[in-house]
Amino acid sequence: MSEADTSQNTPAEKQPWSGDTMAYLLLRTFLGLRLVTSGLEKFRLSNDVIVERGGISRVRWSELYRFEHLEAKGGAIIGVVPKFGGIAPEAAELYLKVLAPLMICVGASLLIGFFNRLSLFAAGLIFISLSFGMMSIGEEETVYRLGVYVALVALAFHYVKANKLGITKW
Repeated sequence: MSEADTSQNTPAEKQPWSGDTMAYLLLRTFLGLRLVTSGLEKFRLSNDVIVERGGISRVRWSELYRFEHLEAKGGAIIGVVPKFGGIAPEAAELYLKVLAPLMICVGASLLIGFFNRLSLFAAGLIFISLSFGMMSIGEEETVYRLGVYVALVALAFHYVKANKLGITKW
Protein backbone atom coordinates (compact mmCIF):
# COMPACT_ATOMS: atom_id res chain seq x y z
CA MET A 1 0.00 0.00 0.00
CA SER A 2 1.16 3.49 -0.69
CA GLU A 3 1.32 6.29 1.88
CA ALA A 4 -1.79 7.90 0.36
CA ASP A 5 -3.81 4.76 1.11
CA THR A 6 -2.77 4.61 4.77
CA SER A 7 -3.54 8.28 5.39
CA GLN A 8 -7.17 7.70 4.38
CA ASN A 9 -7.49 4.97 7.00
CA THR A 10 -6.46 7.20 9.92
CA PRO A 11 -8.72 6.57 12.92
CA ALA A 12 -11.18 9.29 13.88
CA GLU A 13 -9.33 9.82 17.17
CA LYS A 14 -6.30 11.20 15.30
CA GLN A 15 -8.24 13.57 13.05
CA PRO A 16 -8.99 16.77 14.97
CA TRP A 17 -12.12 17.76 13.04
CA SER A 18 -13.46 14.43 11.86
CA GLY A 19 -17.06 13.72 10.98
CA ASP A 20 -17.43 11.80 14.24
CA THR A 21 -16.23 14.80 16.21
CA MET A 22 -18.71 17.09 14.48
CA ALA A 23 -21.53 14.55 14.87
CA TYR A 24 -20.88 14.36 18.59
CA LEU A 25 -20.68 18.14 18.88
CA LEU A 26 -24.06 18.52 17.16
CA LEU A 27 -25.70 15.85 19.31
CA ARG A 28 -24.17 17.25 22.50
CA THR A 29 -25.28 20.78 21.64
CA PHE A 30 -28.84 19.76 20.77
CA LEU A 31 -29.31 17.62 23.87
CA GLY A 32 -27.75 20.29 26.10
CA LEU A 33 -29.94 23.05 24.70
CA ARG A 34 -33.02 20.86 24.99
CA LEU A 35 -32.35 20.13 28.64
CA VAL A 36 -31.51 23.74 29.55
CA THR A 37 -34.56 25.20 27.80
CA SER A 38 -36.88 22.53 29.25
CA GLY A 39 -35.49 23.14 32.72
CA LEU A 40 -35.89 26.91 32.41
CA GLU A 41 -39.42 26.48 31.07
CA LYS A 42 -40.44 24.94 34.37
CA PHE A 43 -39.51 28.20 36.14
CA ARG A 44 -41.33 30.35 33.56
CA LEU A 45 -44.52 32.28 34.18
CA SER A 46 -47.51 30.44 32.70
CA ASN A 47 -48.69 31.45 29.24
CA ASP A 48 -52.18 32.26 30.57
CA VAL A 49 -50.78 34.93 32.89
CA ILE A 50 -48.56 36.32 30.12
CA VAL A 51 -51.58 36.66 27.81
CA GLU A 52 -53.61 38.31 30.60
CA ARG A 53 -50.87 40.91 31.05
CA GLY A 54 -50.86 41.78 27.35
CA GLY A 55 -48.03 39.63 26.02
CA ILE A 56 -44.43 38.83 26.78
CA SER A 57 -43.30 42.42 26.19
CA ARG A 58 -45.43 43.57 29.15
CA VAL A 59 -43.87 41.17 31.64
CA ARG A 60 -40.74 42.23 33.49
CA TRP A 61 -37.77 39.88 33.20
CA SER A 62 -37.59 39.56 36.99
CA GLU A 63 -41.16 38.21 37.00
CA LEU A 64 -40.79 35.87 34.05
CA TYR A 65 -38.58 33.19 35.67
CA ARG A 66 -39.09 32.47 39.37
CA PHE A 67 -39.16 29.55 41.77
CA GLU A 68 -42.78 30.37 42.59
CA HIS A 69 -43.79 29.47 39.04
CA LEU A 70 -42.18 26.04 39.45
CA GLU A 71 -44.25 25.44 42.56
CA ALA A 72 -47.46 26.54 40.82
CA LYS A 73 -46.85 24.25 37.84
CA GLY A 74 -45.80 21.45 40.15
CA GLY A 75 -49.03 21.68 42.10
CA ALA A 76 -51.08 21.05 38.97
CA ILE A 77 -48.93 18.07 37.96
CA ILE A 78 -48.88 16.56 41.44
CA GLY A 79 -52.66 16.59 41.41
CA VAL A 80 -52.78 14.52 38.20
CA VAL A 81 -49.92 12.03 38.50
CA PRO A 82 -50.99 10.14 41.66
CA LYS A 83 -54.53 9.67 40.32
CA PHE A 84 -53.40 8.02 37.10
CA GLY A 85 -49.87 6.82 37.75
CA GLY A 86 -50.08 5.45 41.26
CA ILE A 87 -47.09 7.53 42.35
CA ALA A 88 -47.09 8.92 45.88
CA PRO A 89 -47.70 12.69 45.95
CA GLU A 90 -44.63 13.23 48.14
CA ALA A 91 -42.41 11.39 45.65
CA ALA A 92 -43.87 13.36 42.74
CA GLU A 93 -43.32 16.65 44.58
CA LEU A 94 -39.68 15.81 45.36
CA TYR A 95 -39.11 14.71 41.77
CA LEU A 96 -40.51 17.97 40.40
CA LYS A 97 -38.41 20.09 42.75
CA VAL A 98 -35.21 18.30 41.72
CA LEU A 99 -36.02 17.86 38.03
CA ALA A 100 -35.77 21.44 36.71
CA PRO A 101 -32.44 22.35 38.36
CA LEU A 102 -31.04 18.95 37.39
CA MET A 103 -32.07 19.44 33.75
CA ILE A 104 -30.37 22.85 33.68
CA CYS A 105 -27.17 21.52 35.28
CA VAL A 106 -26.93 18.44 33.05
CA GLY A 107 -27.74 20.50 29.95
CA ALA A 108 -25.10 23.10 30.80
CA SER A 109 -22.59 20.34 31.44
CA LEU A 110 -23.28 18.88 28.01
CA LEU A 111 -23.00 22.28 26.36
CA ILE A 112 -19.58 23.01 27.81
CA GLY A 113 -18.36 19.42 27.52
CA PHE A 114 -17.85 18.72 31.20
CA PHE A 115 -17.92 15.03 32.21
CA ASN A 116 -19.38 14.03 28.85
CA ARG A 117 -20.23 10.39 29.58
CA LEU A 118 -21.67 11.11 33.01
CA SER A 119 -23.72 14.01 31.62
CA LEU A 120 -25.03 11.86 28.78
CA PHE A 121 -25.96 9.10 31.19
CA ALA A 122 -27.78 11.60 33.43
CA ALA A 123 -29.57 13.04 30.38
CA GLY A 124 -30.69 9.55 29.37
CA LEU A 125 -31.97 8.86 32.87
CA ILE A 126 -33.86 12.17 32.89
CA PHE A 127 -35.56 11.37 29.59
CA ILE A 128 -36.36 7.82 30.73
CA SER A 129 -37.81 9.07 34.03
CA LEU A 130 -39.95 11.59 32.16
CA SER A 131 -41.07 8.79 29.84
CA PHE A 132 -42.08 6.67 32.80
CA GLY A 133 -44.18 9.50 34.16
CA MET A 134 -45.83 10.07 30.81
CA MET A 135 -46.46 6.33 30.38
CA SER A 136 -48.19 6.22 33.76
CA ILE A 137 -50.70 8.92 32.76
CA GLY A 138 -51.18 7.74 29.17
CA GLU A 139 -49.41 10.51 27.24
CA GLU A 140 -48.26 8.26 24.41
CA GLU A 141 -47.26 11.01 21.97
CA THR A 142 -44.95 12.56 24.55
CA VAL A 143 -43.49 9.11 25.32
CA TYR A 144 -42.58 8.69 21.64
CA ARG A 145 -40.90 12.09 21.56
CA LEU A 146 -38.93 11.31 24.70
CA GLY A 147 -37.96 7.97 23.15
CA VAL A 148 -36.34 9.89 20.31
CA TYR A 149 -34.32 11.85 22.87
CA VAL A 150 -33.20 8.59 24.51
CA ALA A 151 -32.13 7.33 21.08
CA LEU A 152 -30.18 10.56 20.49
CA VAL A 153 -28.42 10.08 23.83
CA ALA A 154 -27.53 6.52 22.81
CA LEU A 155 -26.20 7.80 19.49
CA ALA A 156 -24.18 10.46 21.30
CA PHE A 157 -22.65 7.69 23.43
CA HIS A 158 -21.50 6.05 20.22
CA TYR A 159 -19.70 9.24 19.14
CA VAL A 160 -18.40 10.39 22.55
CA LYS A 161 -15.06 8.71 21.85
CA ALA A 162 -14.47 11.36 19.17
CA ASN A 163 -14.95 14.25 21.59
CA LYS A 164 -12.29 16.89 20.92
CA LEU A 165 -14.09 20.01 22.11
CA GLY A 166 -14.86 19.30 25.74
CA ILE A 167 -13.39 20.38 29.04
CA THR A 168 -12.91 16.78 30.18
CA LYS A 169 -12.37 13.58 28.22
CA TRP A 170 -14.47 11.38 30.48
